[in-house]
Amino acid sequence: MTKNRALLRILEILEDNPLNADAWKCVLALCKNNRDEFRANAIDILLEGFHGIRKEERCFVLQNIHITSILLRLSFAKKIEPLLKEIALFFLNELNDPYTTQGICHQVIEHRISDEDFCAMLRESESLIKQRKGIFSAQHRSHQYR
Repeated sequence: MTKNRALLRILEILEDNPLNADAWKCVLALCKNNRDEFRANAIDILLEGFHGIRKEERCFVLQNIHITSILLRLSFAKKIEPLLKEIALFFLNELNDPYTTQGICHQVIEHRISDEDFCAMLRESESLIKQRKGIFSAQHRSHQYR
């Protein structure tokens, strides 16, 4: 099977289920074979986010056609920064996952792509992470003294 046919088959799978980790792992392998490290790192972060959704046993189905389209385009678009911005916002606002948002923002900023939106999302995600850690610590302390 040629690379193009393989990618088309993977895209068909992702179109049916954009959260299919196995299909994304195939896209990741294709990116690594093509030495597309930026995209490969972004997909790696995305896979961690999907794993977090499953780990928390959250029942989640992508019904948002816009984000599904963005996820599909991530596998082949030439310029992925705008797509990563939308994905980061989705993880932050829709899934309440500041960890994946933080990873995406770090990825973009590390590649010297200066964008105030990514910097703002990074600050917001880090603030949410600190709040969660504070809440967890307070809950842990209250349970200790019961």
